Amino acid sequence: MSRRRTAGLVVPLKAARPLVERWLYRIPELSRDVPPHVTVLWPFLEPDAVDHAVERHLESLFAGAAAFDVSLGAVGHFPDAVFLSPEPRRRS
Repeated sequence: MSRRRTAGLVVPLKAARPLVERWLYRIPELSRDVPPHVTVLWPFLEPDAVDHAVERHLESLFAGAAAFDVSLGAVGHFPDAVFLSPEPRRRS
């Protein structure tokens, strides 16, 4: 059974790649190309719906957003994903 493809909004964390390399074998090969990231919204839209107009709109929404610090203190995994747990863990 194939899963429906969806697009998501993520904040890439390129510097985290060396920290997760050893866990990548636990996830499907296709997922290994997704960079380490903080997920903002998933699912977002169907991939074919993400066009230049959507990208421009998102750029305008986030243009004024300030950078943020995050600490990733633990590694976990789901059947198809490895994740780094942010700390402190709190819900808004």
